[in-house]
Formats: sequence, structure tokens, C-alpha cells
Amino acid sequence: MIKIKNLKKVYNSHKVLDILDIHINPGSIYTLIGKNGEGKSTLLNAILDLITIDEGLITINGKPVTKLTTIEKRNIGVLQDQLNLIEEVDAYTFLKYIAQIYKVPKEVIDKRIQDLLDLFFEDKNKSSLNQPILTYSTGMKKKIAFCAAVIHTPDLLILDEPFTGLDLVSANNLCLFLKKYINNERCIFISSHNINYIEKISTDIGILIDSKITFSGEYRQFITNQSLYDELLKWLNIDVEETQLNLDWL
Repeated sequence: MIKIKNLKKVYNSHKVLDILDIHINPGSIYTLIGKNGEGKSTLLNAILDLITIDEGLITINGKPVTKLTTIEKRNIGVLQDQLNLIEEVDAYTFLKYIAQIYKVPKEVIDKRIQDLLDLFFEDKNKSSLNQPILTYSTGMKKKIAFCAAVIHTPDLLILDEPFTGLDLVSANNLCLFLKKYINNERCIFISSHNINYIEKISTDIGILIDSKITFSGEYRQFITNQSLYDELLKWLNIDVEETQLNLDWL
């Protein structure tokens, strides 16, 4: 599905990405793990051909991303860190517009919208969805943007920090959705630094440190390597031993 070979990207003489090799196969939920500022979003933008790379090749289904047709690009769903929403309209109007752009059959649009909104919003909160999106909370906007990314059931789903800004229930529902969504013809590429949700859904992971991929492979292979796992937690500033609290006054 996605192949990245000898990728290099430099900004102002600073090497942001220096990636030798990544293969992401259909049926995979591949999570790219890294701290903020490590280049995760840059890599996703390169896959989407939103930025120009300095060296290397990125292909989707064997075709360079720079040569994908409009029809082929329609088979990609994207959730970016900067949410692309039309904030002057309500959620229903926005999602219907997105569905029409992606040529979702008219007879299924309303049901898909309702099913997605039912997944993320309780009945008591649904009335607020009739208001313009600009009035929504950050978490609500994130959920609407995700609904827009999947409403056309693309084979490739690219999600940049999808759990950031979500409440616990919505984040868990997102995990359930992604596990149900994946099949042998689809691929999900996620960037995240949230280890809790990564463990729930990933089939494969890549670790991005100092512009390089230090590990790329099956999650079960990674998790059985205790020293590598502990090293990742330390790098993410997650203590592997119980934190000592100096709170005797409590």
C-alpha cells in the first residue's frame, strides 16, 4: 500500500527526515510514534504530496504520490492536525457537502452521517450539532473532522494525532471504529505520541527519533522486546517504574 524509500527532507539546513525504508501493507494499522516536533506531521504531509521532499521516493499502490490522479486521491481519507472545516455551517451540512464531493451515493449519505454522529455524540449533545461548527469545542471539531475523513470509506486512512483533544469515551469509540474499519484491502496510517491508544489498535509501529526511524515492524515483535519498549517509554518521558511523590503533607 505505502512504500517509503531513502526519504530526506531538510528545512533551513536542518534535517527533518532521514528515513531509509518503510513498508506498510494492506490490512495494517501502522502507528508512527514520536514526540511533538520530531517530524511526524512532515512525513504525513510528504505522503500526501503536500510538501516537496529533497530525496527519495514515496509510493501508494506502486505509484509515486506525485503522480496520483484525482480519482486515486479520492481513495484517501485524511485527518490533519490543522482541521479543515467549513465553520460557518453546521455538522450535518458540512458532512453532506464532503460526502457529495467524494461522490458517496445519495441514498446512503444520510445514514452514514447519522451512524458516525451516533458513534461520537450522545443524544443529549446532538442539539448543539445544529449550530455552526465555529461554536463547537475543540474535541467536537476533531470528531467532525474525523467523520469527514471516513465518510467515503477510503482504502487508505491517514490520521495525524487523532486522539488529541478527545475525551476518554470518544477516544475509546475511535479505537473500536478503527478496528472494525480495517480489512485486507484497507490501510490505516496514524501518527501519535499517545502510547495508551497505540497499544489498543496497532498491528505495526514505527518509532521516529531525531529524524530517523529506529524501529519499524510488527507491534507484537516490538512489545516482546522489553528493553526497546522501556527505552521508548523513557524517551516519551513516561516512567517505567512507579513515580515517587513527595506529598507527605496530603
